Amino acid sequence: MKLYVHEHGEEMSTKAMMALLLPTLYGRRFFPYYVRPIVAGLDREGRGLVASYDPIGTPEFFDYVIQGSAENLVHPFLNNQIGAKKTLSDVPIQAPPELTLEKAVKLLKDSFLAAAERDVYTGDTVTLMAITAKGTETTEYQLRRD
Repeated sequence: MKLYVHEHGEEMSTKAMMALLLPTLYGRRFFPYYVRPIVAGLDREGRGLVASYDPIGTPEFFDYVIQGSAENLVHPFLNNQIGAKKTLSDVPIQAPPELTLEKAVKLLKDSFLAAAERDVYTGDTVTLMAITAKGTETTEYQLRRD
């Protein structure tokens, strides 16, 4: 990333970081790194970008991404709460309401707390990073207090 700054005279954009990760992972396709990286940030227009990669470098773009041992517990909850998917009501699914930063943090804290109670591999703390046009804010929350 330092080389990018020297060659281009600017910080690496989110799209450039996504493009850099692809050949890095694909180059190890026969003996891959067993990782599933997530790259998130803002594009030049200030819109959010989230990409999840498989171990050989194929990106998939989503509105939100979950990785880890509790993925199967958290993903359906977020699909229902954020994506307005998989509801049982008779009311037709409408576009989800605007998601504020405060509501997103509350949903994530609740989902990680539930995952920590049900999944032994989920850690004792969660670190949330809010990426906005103003910068990045990092907050750490305790999940288990035993």
